Amino acid sequence: MGDSPLLTAGTSAAQRKQADASTRHFISFDWKMLAVVDWTLRPTPRKCSNKMNLLLMENTVVSPAATPASSEIHERQREPLFHVVLLDDNEHSYDYVIEMLERLFLLPTSVAFEHAVEVDTTGRTIVITCERPQAEFAQDQIQAYGADPRMPNSKGSMSAVLVPVGNTEVA
Repeated sequence: MGDSPLLTAGTSAAQRKQADASTRHFISFDWKMLAVVDWTLRPTPRKCSNKMNLLLMENTVVSPAATPASSEIHERQREPLFHVVLLDDNEHSYDYVIEMLERLFLLPTSVAFEHAVEVDTTGRTIVITCERPQAEFAQDQIQAYGADPRMPNSKGSMSAVLVPVGNTEVA
């Protein structure tokens, strides 16, 4: 590992070896940053009563090192967003739309009802906006939800399309 920058110039070879032996290295995943963080733990030198540099683990310096995974986060943040647009049809009831949105997207009943009214009156509603992989998954979930058992003429699931954010046209 080399000499620790925390050791003083008068540190002996034995103390340097002890510092290298007591240095801890580990990798963790930071869920808040969605990144792999490379950590190095080094004990800090501390003066003792006999005026010798003694390394104690109670005063530990934790220093994260940048990893390639952290640069991937910045690239991911620049990925385009997509609207998942639920399309209207006459084969599904309000109850079906509300139930589906509650189960698939964990929406409260009042918000799911607002979407049901919007899809009925305007012919479409934006259910969720996210990056392409999540949008495709949401679209697949909607299209796999199944027919409305309350409507005898319902032959399958509702339709949903992906629309890039900023695009006002339904694909």
